[in-house]
Amino acid sequence: MHAFRPLAALAAYNPPPEDRIDMLKEGLVAGAAIAVLIAAIALILAAVNRRKPAPGPPAEAAPSPVRPTETHAEAGVDSEVELELKNRFLDRRITRGKDIDDGILESFIAVARTLEENRVRIYTDPHGYEREVRDCVAKLDAAVRDLRACVVGPSSRVVRTAAFTEELERDLSGLRAEFGAQFDVKVDEEAVARLSSAQLDRLKGVAAEAASNALRHGRSRIVSIALKRADRASQLIVQDNGRGFAPDLLEKGGKGLPAMRALAAEAGGRFEVASRIGNGARVVVSVPWGAPGP
Repeated sequence: MHAFRPLAALAAYNPPPEDRIDMLKEGLVAGAAIAVLIAAIALILAAVNRRKPAPGPPAEAAPSPVRPTETHAEAGVDSEVELELKNRFLDRRITRGKDIDDGILESFIAVARTLEENRVRIYTDPHGYEREVRDCVAKLDAAVRDLRACVVGPSSRVVRTAAFTEELERDLSGLRAEFGAQFDVKVDEEAVARLSSAQLDRLKGVAAEAASNALRHGRSRIVSIALKRADRASQLIVQDNGRGFAPDLLEKGGKGLPAMRALAAEAGGRFEVASRIGNGARVVVSVPWGAPGP
């Protein structure tokens, strides 16, 4: 009997007819072994779900610090939004794990049935049987990918990016309701990962202030906000389609620009603003990677 070969090798290998039945049996045994492994992982996921504590009564709200995000960053603790998102991702993983458990078992049963039903084609239609085997291998690969994604779960970058985006959307919700404005928000994971929570907090403040100025003074109705990578720096860009203003009026009166400049400086970044009458305004804050934050 031939030594055990993985299914991918079985699909590519063209053995003599007298050995194909043995190889088919080996493939079925391998599939059964993998199915047992998947079932064991499913049981582990179910145990995690059972051990997850039930939500208790809401605790009394503690007095909010002046800068909650900075406090979390200094203490090395996730923000409330990040913790909420992690719990949400965990719930999704548990639900997804149950679905994957059913789907993977169905996939292995279907593969075993296909190989069994097409066993005689080894002799009558070897090329057709090879296609069936390749299709089975593709199904098993897809099942393994689903399982890996469920077990590994979201990375810390995904959680932090989702938290930053959700907090920013909350800051913009009042402006959206008041002015009926449209916001196009795009956030890059790497740009978020390179900054501390305190730096991200300052950039959220700049974005919210720039958006407010665009709607209240520039009469804009569309504002795009992007946090992206640029030359080993995380760059915040806020662009609106409002009426704009003359450059010589940038420093005259108003508290919005000085406040944004101060927030950018606290984040360790460089603040720039450009505008022309009739062409809207563009606010840019570039924070070099590794720059000291608050």
